[in-house]
Amino acid sequence: MLRASFFCIFIGLDLHELMAVHIMGISTVVLGIGHLFASIQPLRYWQTSLISLLFNIVFSLYFFTLYYYGYVGVFVWWPIAFWVFFGFLFFKIIQKVYLQQFEQDAKLISIFSQDQHLTLSTFETNHDETLAELCENSPIMLVFLRHFGCLFCMETLQDLQQKRKLIESYGVRIVLVHMASSEVTLDILKKYNLEDLDCVSDEESILYKKFSLKRATLEQLFGLNVLISSARIYLQGKRPSMEFLGDRFQMPGVFLIYRNQIIKKYMYHHIAERPDFVQIAKAAICQ
Repeated sequence: MLRASFFCIFIGLDLHELMAVHIMGISTVVLGIGHLFASIQPLRYWQTSLISLLFNIVFSLYFFTLYYYGYVGVFVWWPIAFWVFFGFLFFKIIQKVYLQQFEQDAKLISIFSQDQHLTLSTFETNHDETLAELCENSPIMLVFLRHFGCLFCMETLQDLQQKRKLIESYGVRIVLVHMASSEVTLDILKKYNLEDLDCVSDEESILYKKFSLKRATLEQLFGLNVLISSARIYLQGKRPSMEFLGDRFQMPGVFLIYRNQIIKKYMYHHIAERPDFVQIAKAAICQ
């Protein structure tokens, strides 16, 4: 303690400033080593940039708090210097990683949606019938679900349970598309008395891409409408499952198909939307 005090007096720092310098030095060395390895492939090791960005946000708040109470003087320049020289760079790396998934998603949608060999005859249901065979006999309502841990997926299944008879009264056959295994799905559907429905297990989301269903943006996942709807469902006593069976970013969709032709479709603007399944089914009357 005496040595630390002597050092502080010698270079003109108090103990709070010395502690800040120690933290700054240690963090600079540790993060510097991390960034040295991450610089080889910055997009692949984007987690390093994210950790660094979050650390410096917290550390900047710490520095400015000390400065506000008069504990740190000249060393307040350190977080300012970081944001001037490195903050923008780290932000751009993380932004690039975020946008990269949508670029890859767009490529997959372009490939699968235009693939002439990938037709409804390619995809079989749990009852060993192809989608092409099903829609040849009667209109089918292809309901693409989100992952089974999602509150809004649960709400969709509940809506289908309540409106199933009315939907089927228009001669429409409901077919669910999901991203889980058939065995797991059966257990979930039993809770809603929907276990006898036709289902397509699409764990690699190929059929989702075939129908141009994209991955959700942050606004589509956490926008105001989504937060309000989440609060409403929470107040009803429902809770999401912590087991994410499928891609958490995958958007849902609804397509009414008859003889390989899309009669009507519903593309979600955000994950909390509740399509009117009965209204969609009514479009089958004209066929």
